[in-house]
Amino acid sequence: MGAALGLADLLGHVAGASQRETPRSDPARDPNLDRHVRDVEERAALSADPDRAKAFLEEAARIHNRVSRLGPGE
Repeated sequence: MGAALGLADLLGHVAGASQRETPRSDPARDPNLDRHVRDVEERAALSADPDRAKAFLEEAARIHNRVSRLGPGE
């Protein structure tokens, strides 16, 4: 089993994801919600406070989780 990702790994992943030009595989169906999630992820990447960055990442993860459970048209 691989090692768990640390906060620095997650922040690097978020920063790299924001620089990609290809569409994300899990966009929110609502453009406003998608913008909010991207903003939260960017705040995590830019935060100097690890606890605050973690909170931002957890918020984004909760939103992604809820969106992934929605059915068509929801």
